This record gives sequence, structure tokens and C-alpha cells, in this order.
Amino acid sequence: MERFLTSDRFISFHRNKEDVSKFPDDKLNIGYLNEKFIQFLIHLNNNDDSLIIKTLKEITDDLHEGCEIFQYAIEFKEVAVKIIYHLINNTNDEIRINSALAFKQFCKLYNSRDMIESLSFFEKIQSVIDDKNEYVRLYVVEGLIEYVKFRHGKEVLHQHNILEKIITKVDNEKSELILNKFMILTNEILHVNEATITALKNNYIQI
Repeated sequence: MERFLTSDRFISFHRNKEDVSKFPDDKLNIGYLNEKFIQFLIHLNNNDDSLIIKTLKEITDDLHEGCEIFQYAIEFKEVAVKIIYHLINNTNDEIRINSALAFKQFCKLYNSRDMIESLSFFEKIQSVIDDKNEYVRLYVVEGLIEYVKFRHGKEVLHQHNILEKIITKVDNEKSELILNKFMILTNEILHVNEATITALKNNYIQI
């Protein structure tokens, strides 16, 4: 009878069987449901740089999916904590670049905005926007531009005194491309009422 079933019904037929054996814990099902997040965390804590980079790339791809975002932002925040840790502290340029890409993807999605703030990232941002690697600086500032597309994001950055730090970057950033991004970010934050006073106090007009 099975050979007469369409593909979707054939799959359903096997799913509904009571005697289907479960995948072993250490085999294929590590890629499904919550097991995947646990494996990601294990890999991000590994000392093998190539494994960390591969994991970061997979997470960045994952972050294009809405349901995945909810789980990263709400249920498995430890993964995001580790990404930000690598972004700030890792000495491997490629790891920081891929961490910055993952951070940028988080910033695009509304569900993860509160999570980013709750991780106290903005208190540690100075070392990231001063990173010696141009791609790290570029991806982080592009992420922040995404973050301020909502009014609340603009207010959050202003409340955390990010405008003053960004004005300093406008004054001393060597890359023209990144300088332009910092100016775009500054102009977005200036939509907050009190931000114009902050900008004037920090000589933004003169700069």
C-alpha cells in the first residue's frame, strides 16, 4: 500500500507509526529542537577556533528565521552571551568578525532588542567600536543602525551614552566607509529630543 501514497502522505504515515525508533541522543537528533542550542553552546565554549567560527556562521544563518530568533532571545540567551563574549574578548580576528556578523543579525530583529540591552552590551561597547579590525567595527555599527530603526532603540542608545562615544568615532575614524556609517548612526540618535543638546555639548557641529 505504501507505494501508492504521495510523498507527504508517505512521510505522515511513518511519523504516525507507534513503533518508530527514536534517534540516539548522540546522533542525528542533536540538530533538532533544543538539542541544537545546547550543542552550539558547547562548541562556542570549545578551544578550537575553527569550530567556534563554523558555529558562529551557522548561528548567523539561523538568525534569518523568526522562530529561531525567539529561542535565541528568550529561551537560550546563553548562546548570545557567549557570542558577545567572543566579540569583546577573543583575540582571533575571524572569530570577532563572525561574532560581529551574528550581533548585526540580532540587531535586525525586534524580538532580540531587549535581550541585547539586558546583556549590558552597551556598557562594554567602547572596545568593540575601537576594534583594530575594520570589519568588526563596520558590522557592529551596521548592527547599531539596524537597532535604531525603532524609536525605542534610539532612546536606549542615548540613555547608555552611546552618542558621545559615536561622536568621538566621527572625529577619529580612519576608514571613510565606517566614518559614513557612524555619521548615519549619529543622525538617527539625534531624533531623540535630548540628543541635540548632547551633540552640542560634545562639539558635534565643529567636528
